[in-house]
Amino acid sequence: METPGSSALFEELIGQVTPRVSSFPHLILQDGPESFWCAARLAGIVPGWWGNWPIYNADGSPFTGSDEVAALRAWGEEPNQQWLLQRKRFAKLGHLAFFVNANLPSDIVAETYQRLDRSALPWFNNVWPIIADLIEALNWVYIPLSDEHPLALLVVARGNSHWIDRLKQQSSEKGIFSTRVLEENAMDTWRIPENM
Repeated sequence: METPGSSALFEELIGQVTPRVSSFPHLILQDGPESFWCAARLAGIVPGWWGNWPIYNADGSPFTGSDEVAALRAWGEEPNQQWLLQRKRFAKLGHLAFFVNANLPSDIVAETYQRLDRSALPWFNNVWPIIADLIEALNWVYIPLSDEHPLALLVVARGNSHWIDRLKQQSSEKGIFSTRVLEENAMDTWRIPENM
């Protein structure tokens, strides 16, 4: 069941960034394990949680590293992937964290940390313009949008729009809510399932 008037939620989450979002292949979808892992599998990537320190080293001992590139790599290790598999939601209140390929080149990882200050830029509207500049290099970005509502934004490089098409189809088949930002910025036409 869908309800009119819930477009205000999108407006709150996306704000003024809609035109920039719509210039990339993207999907706004119901955040949760099924959506998250389907998006990662379709792209053939091992997800790493940017902005969040991993839990374990490769051997299962507590993570002891301090280097941000090594931290992202560690998310790709089996103990941390298993930990992620147990998560039901990925948004963190007041904390900038999003998912990228855990095996990104080191220089790209370093650039994201140089340009994004986790403590100074906790809000999506502030962060998105910087991430948008890096999308082609990052290739795949999954951004949980809200603690209160289970929504996420998946954005990919322009050459990989087929990932979005396939995820949109699979989401529809599984009854998972998903939509695209409307290029004409017609927020009032958007609808969100009532139970979200």
